[in-house]
Amino acid sequence: MVYNGDDFSITKKTITVTADAGQTKVYGAVNPALTFQYSGWVNGVETIDTAPSISTTVDGTTNVGVHTGAITLSGGLDNNYTFNLVAGDFTVTKAVLTATADNQTKVYGAVDPTLTYTITGFVNGDDEADLDTPVAIARVAGEDVGNYTITPSAAADANYAVSFVTSDLTINQLPIIVSANAGQEKVYGAVNPVYSYTSNPPVGTVLANGHLIGFSGAQVRVAGEDVNTYAITQGTLDNTNYDISYTGGSFSITPLAVTVTAQAKTKIYGETDPALTFVSSPTVGSALPNSLTISFTGDLSRAIGQDVGTYLISQNTVVNSNYTITYVPANFEITQRPITVKADAKTKVYGSTDPALTYQITVGGLAYSDTFTGALTRVAGETVLGSPYAINQGSLALSTNYTLTYQSANLIITTAPVISSVTVSPTTVQYSDQVTFTARIVGGAPIVIGGPQAAASVSFKVGTQLMNAIPIAFTVIGSDLVATGTFSLLEPIPFGTLPTGQMAPGSKTVTAVINSPDSNFAISPTNPTTSLTITKEDALVDYTGDVIKATASTSTYEALMTLRANIIDYADGYPGDIRNAKVRFVDRDNSDNPLSDWLPVTTLVNGLPDTSIGTVSQTITVDGLSSATPYKFMRIGIIVGDNGYYIRNSADDDVVITVYVPNGDFITGGGHIIARQETAGTMKVDVGSKVNFGFNVKYKNKKNIGGNMNIILRRTEPDGKVHNYQVTANAMASLGVNASVPSSQTAEYLAKANIKDVSGFGTSYFSSGNKDLYVKITDNGEPGKNDLISFVLVELGADPTVLGNVLFSSNWVNSKTEKMNLTGGNLVVHSGFNIVAPALNTTSVKVAQPEVAAELSLFNVIAYPNPSADYFMLKLQGVQNEEKIDVNVFDLLGRQVYSKQGSAQESYEFGQQFQVGVYLVTVKQGNN
Repeated sequence: MVYNGDDFSITKKTITVTADAGQTKVYGAVNPALTFQYSGWVNGVETIDTAPSISTTVDGTTNVGVHTGAITLSGGLDNNYTFNLVAGDFTVTKAVLTATADNQTKVYGAVDPTLTYTITGFVNGDDEADLDTPVAIARVAGEDVGNYTITPSAAADANYAVSFVTSDLTINQLPIIVSANAGQEKVYGAVNPVYSYTSNPPVGTVLANGHLIGFSGAQVRVAGEDVNTYAITQGTLDNTNYDISYTGGSFSITPLAVTVTAQAKTKIYGETDPALTFVSSPTVGSALPNSLTISFTGDLSRAIGQDVGTYLISQNTVVNSNYTITYVPANFEITQRPITVKADAKTKVYGSTDPALTYQITVGGLAYSDTFTGALTRVAGETVLGSPYAINQGSLALSTNYTLTYQSANLIITTAPVISSVTVSPTTVQYSDQVTFTARIVGGAPIVIGGPQAAASVSFKVGTQLMNAIPIAFTVIGSDLVATGTFSLLEPIPFGTLPTGQMAPGSKTVTAVINSPDSNFAISPTNPTTSLTITKEDALVDYTGDVIKATASTSTYEALMTLRANIIDYADGYPGDIRNAKVRFVDRDNSDNPLSDWLPVTTLVNGLPDTSIGTVSQTITVDGLSSATPYKFMRIGIIVGDNGYYIRNSADDDVVITVYVPNGDFITGGGHIIARQETAGTMKVDVGSKVNFGFNVKYKNKKNIGGNMNIILRRTEPDGKVHNYQVTANAMASLGVNASVPSSQTAEYLAKANIKDVSGFGTSYFSSGNKDLYVKITDNGEPGKNDLISFVLVELGADPTVLGNVLFSSNWVNSKTEKMNLTGGNLVVHSGFNIVAPALNTTSVKVAQPEVAAELSLFNVIAYPNPSADYFMLKLQGVQNEEKIDVNVFDLLGRQVYSKQGSAQESYEFGQQFQVGVYLVTVKQGNN
């Protein structure tokens, strides 16, 4: 098939081309680039063959305004498009002009200069003549010195917008020369004139702008109204429109003529000068025209001199520099001064120097520093019977400036009073010590050569007791009489008789009995007294009684103990009579319960005439022992005091006595040792001090130990005082007795102990419990002087062989505590039931323990540490390996506290939970 189709035509698309709207420029400026837009594309913006062109009729001279259709399009060619060309508008805006006023100046009073300005910003050859409205210019009104704004305004034009810039017209000051006039003056007191001047140009000159030369204010001068020359200055003469050059001047004040006339004066010699006065013309106080008054500085004066006579009054300092003074003088008269003198009545003590003869001025008085010449005299005589003696004027006189009147009086002589006194030194003293008595009569020595003294001698009394049988003569010392005597405060009684009591401790009255007073002296008091305090004399105590004693038999539970002590007068060089002492024995451990009455010391140890050492004794019954408590300790104190003449109450003298029942296995003892240099430990006692002790320790049975111990330690503490510490032990841990040698038996024991300060000072340095006390003794038979003992006190569980642990060691020698001999007392070691000791061991050791078969042999058992603070270790040596080991531990009450079975190769540890104490360990293997 053949198809024959029609043709298909494609025509051009019309595209609109539009000049861009809003294209503008300033008048006279170059045209900007012209732009246009396409619209109506088919396939987006396409490339055309020949684009349309754009142009405008507007150029640089085109006036301001909107020029419609001034932008046109032309041409354009393309095969696919035809172009619809749309014209556009072009806007021309105003150019800007600036009009600036020019700055101007002138001098005050001159005519204003022509006001000018400058315009910038014209284009296209335009100038100010082309403006539609020209520029106007004016300034702010004013003719005073200052700046005034110049403002351009009013210009307008179709093609230009005008802006305006202001400036200033400056008015400067007019130069003026002002000079004060010369030769201006007035008289002092006149009214001030007006101060004049001249100016160039002169005041009143008409200036170019019609103003006149003139000033405000006026000249002034330096202040002052006295005669002088004063400078004239510009003052307030001023005008802000002028630049003033000022030349000052001067003004003179001249003196005023005045006449001054002195007035005559008179006075009595010695009086104050009256005021010197004068009159003046013009009169003082007169008012002057300028309101000042007539006055003067200074005063008149008269010729020097105060004696009776005539003196000229002169002008002196009556001046005023403002006056020309004419002076008229006068006279000043001084007349005699009347005065009356009366002699003073006098008295004096016999033999004394005459008092100064004095007088009183009864009328008038001395002037200035005038004095009398000469002196009064009296009628001669030195006896009381010859008085009174008249007192005469004698040579007493004054200068011719006075008229003198004299009145007489008398001198009387009296007896001489003297003061007596008595003193003692010291004022407080112990019985039997010496006192110095001093009697003094002040002024009692002879007053008149060859005359008597106030008294001959003195006797001293304490209470009613005469201290010196022979009166002591007074000795002249200076103007006094003095008598001194030194005596011991003893009662002069025959030995063996009772004391009179005048020297008993207490407050005493001492009297000086003055013998043979002379009748020419008045002695007061007649027999002077003073006070003396006698205190108790110190005594020393030495205990010599029983210290330890057994009861009469094993069934007797009491014993008689003789308490005895030597009471010794303190060796201060002034011994008294010890028989004046009173002594009491007390039980220190029972609140000082008395064991005797106050015992007089009736027995002298050495017999007469030695009264310094006496003895007292008291027998007491010590009971309270029993089969359960077969011993008793007592701490005995010896007190010297009460109403006796001596005093002592010291724990240093305390002793411990021991009473025991001689039955069973026990140790007991009592007495003391004297501490040597070898005492050691933190509580070591004073060297030379006594360590008293008493103890009794025994087995109640084979398991339990009973007993007690009491020790007294004495040491000086940091407070400077000797403290007494009581160490008591009543919890016995172990006891060992070696009775193998009857002539020298030994024992050792360990006990818990407490420390108590029994000094009563309030401050204690060592007071506590839980201590370990180790005691070793040797009983070397009777008496006890050869017995030995040692003490070691440590903290509970501490090793007593380490010095650092020791609180107290009685005798630390060669790094251990050694026993030492008793100084007094006795030790007893008694074995009533001893376990048979092993063949190689001569010591029977007794400890609280459970029953143990006698046939058990000892193992080689090492226990360490021992003692210990927390645990023990046991190690076994030399035992059979095939059998089990039984280890058991018991406390001192026989209670089992640990048990374990194990092999011989083991180590056994125990004790961590034990209470503090001593324990028995048993180790068993088979029959061993």
